[in-house]
Amino acid sequence: MTFSRDLQQGISPYKAQALECARVLLQFLKNPVLGMRQLPTWDWPTLILFHTALAATFGFLGGLISLRFGRVFSGLIIYPISTLFIVAIISGFFYYTFLFIYHRELDFKKLVTLVVFAHLPNTFLSIFAYHLPPIILMGVAASGMLLIVGLTELSQIDRKKIIQLVGGIVTLYVAFWIYGAISSSYERRSIKDFATPESLDILEQEMGDE
Repeated sequence: MTFSRDLQQGISPYKAQALECARVLLQFLKNPVLGMRQLPTWDWPTLILFHTALAATFGFLGGLISLRFGRVFSGLIIYPISTLFIVAIISGFFYYTFLFIYHRELDFKKLVTLVVFAHLPNTFLSIFAYHLPPIILMGVAASGMLLIVGLTELSQIDRKKIIQLVGGIVTLYVAFWIYGAISSSYERRSIKDFATPESLDILEQEMGDE
């Protein structure tokens, strides 16, 4: 058997895997609600690679739109890692919430798959968050709705309880985001007001007196 044939056989499974991921993603984008009810049963490496590849792509595009090299680098490297941790934390939270509060043990890999796909709207809209920060709230809301669909399907628990749980989390996130945005705006305004020509003249006089 020649080296080229060995190489071809070694690459073909990865190519087939990539095509499968692309097919699933395309079907999900056509109908996200149906997609949350018919999630793929991938192994851990495929699931992690799928998430990090999409996060790196969206992070890179977000960096390009911001026109900042540092954001391009962080979007390509740091953003996929951070979102992977976020997915793990959210999955762990829901796993133990359903286990201890609703007395329902969920399949953890299916739960992580659910969170990965539900997180896609938020990941996509983060591309435009630099120039339009409030758009991230639309992504959170869309991800929340997909979580409700997916968790209801996976847990088979009353939909109203799922809505209360996810709705409460989304509401808290929105409240903290608004508080952070107001605080950040106030701090920037304070710095701008302080750095006026008059204040700089006063500072210069004080330094001269010393």
